[in-house]
Amino acid sequence: MRKVIVFVVGLVSLGNMVRAGEFVEFVIPHEMDTESPMAFENVPIRGQADRLVVKEGHFYRGNQRERLWGVNLSFAANFPRQEDAAAVARRLAWAGVNTVRCHHMDSAQWPRGLWNNKDGKTIEPEALERLDYFINELAKQGIYVDLNLHVGREHSQYLGLPKLNHNYDKMSGIFVPQLIEAQKDYARQLLDRVNPYRKLKYADDPAVAIVEITNEDSLFMWSAPRTLPELPEFYAKILQEQYNDWLQKRYGSTARLRSTWSEGSEEIGENVLQNADFQKMDRNRGRVNDWNLEQHQGSVMKVSKVTFQGKESLEIDITNTTGTNWHLQVNQGGIRVKGGKFYTIVFEAAAEKSRSMSCGVSQAHEPWGNLGFSKDVKLKTEWKTFRYGFAAKQDDDNARIGFSLGKSKETVYLRKVEFRPGGRLGLMQGESLEAKSVVLFGDTEAPQRVLDRMRFLTQTEKSYFDKMRNYIKQDLGYKGLVTGTIVFGPLGLYGQSDMDF
Repeated sequence: MRKVIVFVVGLVSLGNMVRAGEFVEFVIPHEMDTESPMAFENVPIRGQADRLVVKEGHFYRGNQRERLWGVNLSFAANFPRQEDAAAVARRLAWAGVNTVRCHHMDSAQWPRGLWNNKDGKTIEPEALERLDYFINELAKQGIYVDLNLHVGREHSQYLGLPKLNHNYDKMSGIFVPQLIEAQKDYARQLLDRVNPYRKLKYADDPAVAIVEITNEDSLFMWSAPRTLPELPEFYAKILQEQYNDWLQKRYGSTARLRSTWSEGSEEIGENVLQNADFQKMDRNRGRVNDWNLEQHQGSVMKVSKVTFQGKESLEIDITNTTGTNWHLQVNQGGIRVKGGKFYTIVFEAAAEKSRSMSCGVSQAHEPWGNLGFSKDVKLKTEWKTFRYGFAAKQDDDNARIGFSLGKSKETVYLRKVEFRPGGRLGLMQGESLEAKSVVLFGDTEAPQRVLDRMRFLTQTEKSYFDKMRNYIKQDLGYKGLVTGTIVFGPLGLYGQSDMDF
């Protein structure tokens, strides 16, 4: 039974006390007084009748509605010493906690995590023994456990796979078979384990009430738009092959795919920029005709025509910068754009050393608002052609395309800048289903192509979570509740739609 305590605070008296400079020492004791009127009483979790279930959109314990009030236990907090475990459990229960989430158990080696500290490939027995004992102490206090399976483990590292361009195998763990199998093996090692203090497998124990497949992981998470298009070749190839297989099942032939993707495509128009290759210059004054060179707050750059790695280009030599990107700009205004219309931007760029710069389309007048395109681009010493497409946010008779370079001093080389109406492409030259050469991320894509990519990613994500749930529930026989991950937008929500909650 839970106690409900109502407090009435004397705010006037408290205010007077603070004004008088008198403070009362507030100490949270290590061991709580179970007779205190503030103490909660949780009912121990003993048998199957105490199992947490979902009914009619709510959590229930038997026939009683249950509200979950809990905390994360991260890293070594999941493995207290036996002499501490009971005290921690009592303290949590006294404060009203009835659920703990075992978080980041897989992110480090012992003693901070549960992997052995020799090679990190097997689970440390002492970690499991401590977890066994702790779960038993939590259950005595009526505290349910949420086992968060994949959080920070980089299985790719221990499997000898190529290094990823992001941490914790996020996103890649959803579609790479080797990583999925490693997650399953980890789940099996935990859920097949018999807890000697509970005399139950984790899969059967009502105290292990929730299994969470992966933490904050989705093909639609915040970093996905920049991470997925730049996957290392090993991972990009796997995803592209899966995409081509999906397209093959959906369309059956390249001809049908081309026909569907041609809907909404647009031929590319003429370049509207003046002096697009920087051929016209006032060399004496260090200016480029038709282009503005903005230098703010003491930032300084010089421009000249040079040949860099065999290509004639504009050299932008930065001699001083504040570190603020927009303090140095090369831009051209006077461009007319129409709201909702698609435009294509193309340019070639390189740098003396690897660095970034940004390219954007904005108003060339107050309030200088963005008109639908802003992109940070990574420059290397080798020339690269960048191609981007966007739909203008609104009409504007004086828009501008600009390059902002004020973050660092490395010299930038720029050539062949294009700003063209249209350019939405369906199936591109050289792409076919037979050759499995249809790329997942094109440069400037027709609407149907974008839509199919989103469909594919959505179905790929849902398939992963459904199969993992079925593996945990059916193959491992787990009797508790399985949830997937936090929801990332409506497409991420669809991926979670068949979880237990």
